[in-house]
Amino acid sequence: MSETETPPVDLEQYRGIRLDGARKLGDAELLALIDEFPSIRKVSAYLGFTNSQQRGELADIYRVRGLAEIRPCAVPLIAEHPMRTGNGTLTKGNVTFTNIRREADDAAEKVWAAAQASYDAEAAVNFEQDVASAEIATEFPIGLVPPCDEHLGDLGVNPAAVAGFVKGIASVDGLYTVQNGDILEGGVPGCPDSLRMRQGAKVEWQRRMAERLIEWMADRLLAVTGGQHEFFGQRAADLHFARELARIGNCPFLGPGGTLNLLVGETPYSIGIWHKYLGSSIYAATAGAKRMCREQGPFDVSIVADKHAPAISQEMRQGNVLRTYIRGGTAKLNDEYGKSLGFLNSGFIFPLVILWPFERRMWATADVARGIEYLEFLRKDV
Repeated sequence: MSETETPPVDLEQYRGIRLDGARKLGDAELLALIDEFPSIRKVSAYLGFTNSQQRGELADIYRVRGLAEIRPCAVPLIAEHPMRTGNGTLTKGNVTFTNIRREADDAAEKVWAAAQASYDAEAAVNFEQDVASAEIATEFPIGLVPPCDEHLGDLGVNPAAVAGFVKGIASVDGLYTVQNGDILEGGVPGCPDSLRMRQGAKVEWQRRMAERLIEWMADRLLAVTGGQHEFFGQRAADLHFARELARIGNCPFLGPGGTLNLLVGETPYSIGIWHKYLGSSIYAATAGAKRMCREQGPFDVSIVADKHAPAISQEMRQGNVLRTYIRGGTAKLNDEYGKSLGFLNSGFIFPLVILWPFERRMWATADVARGIEYLEFLRKDV
């Protein structure tokens, strides 16, 4: 044996020596034990300890002597949870507790600090905004179509039809989109309302499909809002999936709704986009959009969704100013929710509005194919 080598330690002599004996051991002996039995629990059992308090005291011996750092791999194994052992005394009447944990003196300050840290972290990841601005450099008219209520994963939705529609509009030069909520059916397991949620696809599949849909339209995507079905995920699993889709699409996230100030060429347009707004009616199809325009606008184009029944109206309002009101349809062709509301005309229809770049001029249609033909005609010299 060389002069620098440490002679082997006979561990058998330490079997059952209990805590008092362990306190007398040298560093080399303690290291030999933790090498042979690589956890504080196993060392404690070998030494004859009888409870978790003694195991905690042995862990303290390793820490105080700095031996935990010498054996990095053993650090997680010799660390005891602070709630397992007591560390103070308390007298109450004629009762004295000698091994009791009590709230730290600075507990309230630490709670406040932790809450502040959570607030700051949420502020760092939350990019929801009420008003967003975008500019489209163009000398030709552009089109805007607001897909909504795709409800990917619902048993009444044909995924191939949704994919074909989105890929189709994404391929049209000069056509832009805003995703107006309820892109998936649930996003979390469970079914809080059988008429609203009939999930025919696994939650993971729904999210993957929604992400891919956003990727397909990302280059033309101007904004994202969230609907109730994204909110189900936020409420049940603390997952803000609509915000995640906006991140994937590299566009503003307007929360449940907001304003998009859009400059088309040299002409500004104010566009209000809400997934759901008070005032929706089976008798006045664009009533919700009009109320939104009055209370949040005025907007040149007011877009709502949620009711699954598509509608368009254009009216001359205050000062003989043309306003366009749009309510989107749905990809649910077998639509129990829409039927329950009395909306029997649910349809795979997402209206299209055309905006001109050098004058304030709008033209809208519920026939997307016709709208695309007209847009292509207007842009034929591009």
